[in-house]
Amino acid sequence: LNKAVEVSGKILSIAKNQEGKTTLIIGSADAFSNVSVTLNTTQPLSQKVGETITIKGVCTGALSDVIITEAVVK
Repeated sequence: LNKAVEVSGKILSIAKNQEGKTTLIIGSADAFSNVSVTLNTTQPLSQKVGETITIKGVCTGALSDVIITEAVVK
């Protein structure tokens, strides 16, 4: 927890949170758990659903999904 991590994977969904920041689900549609990512920007993402992305951010928890916040696209 509270460590910087870098994760690569396929984008399953793209959305915006209440603050207007981009949120992603990275992983596999048939996986038991995925990675939930909140980017540290409100800028549009150039990648689309289905494309592979690499992000770096702070791991803030793990429930059924791993939670990463303050992420940037590498």
